[in-house]
Amino acid sequence: MDGAFSSAYKSSLERKGMKRGLVLGREQGIEQGKAQGIEEEKRETARTMLQMNTFSLQEIATITRLPIEKLQEIQRSMK
Repeated sequence: MDGAFSSAYKSSLERKGMKRGLVLGREQGIEQGKAQGIEEEKRETARTMLQMNTFSLQEIATITRLPIEKLQEIQRSMK
């Protein structure tokens, strides 16, 4: 390969690598955003259930799939 072709080829590979990195980063960001949204919804559901004062912590933990420690933390923040 001559120098100009080699340089152009390397540049092309770098651009492709950057594009792939951006796509992967975007996909990871979307997945992370979904996970954060799901966790926030669980916490909001737990807050509502705690305010209703009808469910035990164990019931709320079962329904929301949040650990009891997290529910106790939410409960403390509501006072």
